[in-house]
Amino acid sequence: MPTLSSAAWGEGKECFKSWDEARDAIQENGLVSGKQITKLAGDPANVPPESSFLEAYLCKETGGFVYRLYYVDKSGQVVIKSVDAREPFPDK
Repeated sequence: MPTLSSAAWGEGKECFKSWDEARDAIQENGLVSGKQITKLAGDPANVPPESSFLEAYLCKETGGFVYRLYYVDKSGQVVIKSVDAREPFPDK
């Protein structure tokens, strides 16, 4: 069964498969840590309506890094939200 990170690879994004792999990129680029993004992504103020936070992956895109945040809504559909890895929720 594919993992969420392999799904992101299929979308043309280079995503780290674990926080251990992402650690150097996070530190070298001044990104929000894995622990911080998990806390922020699960904050009810940041969760899409009627959804629950599942997991986050750090991905490299042209021009920088993003966190791909995976949520599941009440019907069981996966909702994906991409946020800037340096300032994921700037209005919060």
